[in-house]
Amino acid sequence: MKPAATIRRTLPILLFTATACRQIACFDTVDLSTMQGNDSATVVLNGRRAACEPYEVVHGSPKALVANFLASTGCASEAAAFAKANAMGLKDTVGTWTDSAGDVAAVVMQAPLVIPLNILIMSGDLQSRSAPLRIAEAQSNVSAASQLFDDNQCGITFSIAALKDERRGNFTPDLLTADCALPGNVARFKAVDAAMTAVSGINVFYYEGSYGTLGQTCADGSSAVILLAKWSSDETLAHELGHALSLEHTNGMAAMPADDLMMSPTAFPASLTIGQCFRTNVETASTLNTLGIRTGATRACATATCPPLSIHK
Repeated sequence: MKPAATIRRTLPILLFTATACRQIACFDTVDLSTMQGNDSATVVLNGRRAACEPYEVVHGSPKALVANFLASTGCASEAAAFAKANAMGLKDTVGTWTDSAGDVAAVVMQAPLVIPLNILIMSGDLQSRSAPLRIAEAQSNVSAASQLFDDNQCGITFSIAALKDERRGNFTPDLLTADCALPGNVARFKAVDAAMTAVSGINVFYYEGSYGTLGQTCADGSSAVILLAKWSSDETLAHELGHALSLEHTNGMAAMPADDLMMSPTAFPASLTIGQCFRTNVETASTLNTLGIRTGATRACATATCPPLSIHK
């Protein structure tokens, strides 16, 4: 009787294994084997099933399973992968889907992309007027911005290329409360230290600012000028960097989280959606592309197909 009892106990396990195999065989696979670390990647895909499917989200690492896509005939077929400690991986045309399940699409991952910042300290901190404290504030802001963009899987970090006390720089006192959007003022800010601001990167000025102003971002050819007032908060630099990376304010936009970084004012800690991370990487106007830090195709999401802003991890 012992052998029969053993068979009765193991039979359900065999049946479960067979059922699981039948289920897995219904899927295609996104191969993320080049991904660094052990984060669960977020993969956003579109393709064809009974009809052209809009963007959908799956998770996994080093592989992610997705319900079978058919050959992409007539439909956009794209896979974008996001993970901490990795740059966004994008396969803008997946040519490996067939009508049968079991297909594999490999998305190449790499180290996060690094945007250099030139930081110029034009005035001290709010309370003590201390330049060393403002320098420490700037360093903390850069670290917080890098962590925020990484935690939310954007694949972007920021480095301090140069940081200098410019309180005796080349400027007149009115520039301490100036608006960079006024004609000629971007050039005036850059002239504070022309050699430093000529180095490729985003130029960030810690200045006085007008009462109630937190920060401002102005386009500067292929780069941007960011102004941070003495009233700026922990997330202001990250918010302004979002603007430099093409993101707009999200106030009033449907389905956006209340703590979204691009809400104005911004709560802290703040978040970014995968839809926003996609734009920071792919949008033509993002400084990641205009500065030549990222290679690969770009698009203007206002006129081209991009994942909805509201897509989350």
